Amino acid sequence: MSITNTITKTQDKIVDGVRKNTERMPNISVPSRVSDRFNSDRFPTPGEFADRSFDFAAKVLDNQRSFVTALIEASTKPEGDTNVETKTTKATKKATKEQA
Repeated sequence: MSITNTITKTQDKIVDGVRKNTERMPNISVPSRVSDRFNSDRFPTPGEFADRSFDFAAKVLDNQRSFVTALIEASTKPEGDTNVETKTTKATKKATKEQA
C-alpha cells in the first residue's frame, strides 16, 4: 500500500466520522444578531473558501515549479550559443507578469 493510499483511506474514515457525528447532532439555532453578522454576502461559504485556498496553493506551486526550472536552466550552460533564451525562461517571465 502506498503512502497516498494510506492518506486517502484515513481521510475517508475522518469524513465518515464527521458525517455520522453531524447526523447525530441536533440542529442548533443561532441568535439572529450573530447569524446576520456572519451569514452575510461579505464572507465566502466554507466551500468557496476551500476552493479559493486550493486555487491559490495551485498557483503558488505552479510558480515554484517554473522558478525551480528556470534556476536549473540558469545554472546549466547551454550547448552552443549562450545568449539563447529558453522556452521555460520565457514561460516563467510570462507567468510572473500575469501574477503581478
